[in-house]
Formats: sequence, structure tokens, C-alpha cells
Amino acid sequence: MRLPEPKIRPLEPRMRIALPGITGSGKGNRAKALIAREWAGGKGWPTIVIDPHDEYSKLGTARPGEVVLGCLPTRLTWSAWHTVWRDVIDDPALGLAIVANGEPEETAEELADLVNLLESTGGIFLVMDELHRYQEHAVRTLNRLAFESRKWRVPVCFVTQRMTDIPKGARTQLTDVESGLQMDDEDVDALRRRCGRDFADRVSLLPLGESIYWSASHQLPPPRDERKRSK
Repeated sequence: MRLPEPKIRPLEPRMRIALPGITGSGKGNRAKALIAREWAGGKGWPTIVIDPHDEYSKLGTARPGEVVLGCLPTRLTWSAWHTVWRDVIDDPALGLAIVANGEPEETAEELADLVNLLESTGGIFLVMDELHRYQEHAVRTLNRLAFESRKWRVPVCFVTQRMTDIPKGARTQLTDVESGLQMDDEDVDALRRRCGRDFADRVSLLPLGESIYWSASHQLPPPRDERKRSK
């Protein structure tokens, strides 16, 4: 199994990305492909992944025929992270998967502490996989990332089964969405509100394993006379 070519534009510090898709839609592989391109063998963006299923590092848990392991060289638990972060946080080649497979409350608390650290360091790509496992306990942190991370030069990526796993406020700040199949009306409506009706309708009809891409950078403001009429 090979990773797909990323559809998302080259990473910029202000980007807030969502990769939603039901089980089997390939969202995890799309995230790994994006990371591989942007981490670039340690020559691109320093990267940290919240990795509950232990599959984003080369040392992760392989499940032949089911999971392609990611490219990152380092794999740590939260407790190990606490002992080494001072030595690695400024490494320009940082490529770390944190195996966050504890209780949802623990993951949310640790994520909040990590975000506080990233506010002071900046310049690190943060990817959060399996968001649905802990988002209920991390709403404040996720909204903070969506609204403030651009000030820190920390691009973020939310990877999850449902668009509505991303808090409503955070969804309004998304700059890029590559979505696999979404079947629930609430998720399709959430896509419509951020990405437009045409995009949402297309997502609801996607074959399993395929995706389409939306970017706010492609949305042009209306002509000046239309803006005047709309006031």
C-alpha cells in the first residue's frame, strides 16, 4: 500500500487544516503523506503528531494490509516526552509521534500543556490524529489553536472521523479542508457552512477512499460593487 499524493497546498505558518473522513476513507494515509512532504526527511517543518494508534513513526505498530507506518523517526509516550522535551524541542529536524493512547482526559490535559509550550517556541507543525477520542475534553485547547496558532507560526492539522468533532468555533478558522466521505447530515452541514454547498454535496457522494480539497486561499472576495450592495 502506497501513500497518496497530498492535495493540500504547501504548508504555511498560518494554515489550519482539517482531514475528516469516516473509517476506511484514507484520512490517516493522507495525513501521513502530508507529513512526509512537509517534514521532508528532517529538512522541512519540525513536526509533532498526537498519535493514539501508534502509526505515524517508523517504529509504530504495524498492521500489515491495514496501516502504512509514517515517516517520523521518533516515537515517545507522554511520560518519556516530559523527560526529553528540553533537549529536542529546538531540533530543526524534529519528527516526533507521541503515542497518546491513555484516557481522553489525560490526552486533553497533555495537549493543553504542549500547546502552551508551542506558543513560546513556534515553528512546529502540529498534527492531531483520532481527534474524536479526546475532543470533548479539549474544546478550549482546540479553539485556542484555531484562533491563535497563526500568531505563533504553528500550522495545525485536525484528523478525525467527523467534521463535527472539530469544535464549531475552530471550524470557522479552517484554511484548508481535504475531506473523505462524510455521511451524517450534521457533518455535511458543517462542511457546507465552511466550504460551501457544492463541496459538501460532493463529499457526501464520494466513493470510500477518495477525497476532495477546499482552500480558503481559492476564495476570492466579491467585486467591490457587490460588497456595497450586500451591506
